[in-house]
Amino acid sequence: MIVPFVLLIVFVGKNFLKANMRAKITFTNKNYKLKEQKQNSKIISLMKRDFKRFFSSSAQVLNIGIGPIMSTIMLVFMIFSAQPGTGAEEQAIFGDLQPIMLLLSAGFAFGLMPSTASAISLEGKNFWILKSSPIKTKDVFISKILFYLIICFPFIIINTVIISIMSNLKILNIILV
Repeated sequence: MIVPFVLLIVFVGKNFLKANMRAKITFTNKNYKLKEQKQNSKIISLMKRDFKRFFSSSAQVLNIGIGPIMSTIMLVFMIFSAQPGTGAEEQAIFGDLQPIMLLLSAGFAFGLMPSTASAISLEGKNFWILKSSPIKTKDVFISKILFYLIICFPFIIINTVIISIMSNLKILNIILV
């Protein structure tokens, strides 16, 4: 057992540096033509960074995604638990306000967990890199807000369809929703 181990150590010791250097070498195509590189704006680049971080961390998915998910769950729960009014006066008062109450409750759920708070908190010790880069603080927050709106947009469409079907809204009201 000792002889094969010593042979392995000698072989690896002599060839490790060569193998490691060969692994790092990349060959380029000699027909390479320089093209103009595509550049994104600072806000788009920050949004792409936020998307990568969002899908790589289950903590961020939970922190940021809970608001939109809760809005849809709350909306469905409110629609199925709504009791129709028994009196004509009660129906007249709450009948017109039901879609507005549904919209307000769904909007409240979207505001439960804004992305900026959890994203900055989870970035932690890496946030100094963003602070030291030549990017305005305004651009950082705009990118985080746009990122959150992109995450929320599918849920907004789903909630609008649910509200318009259950409340029999007119076309103009659906557009406003």
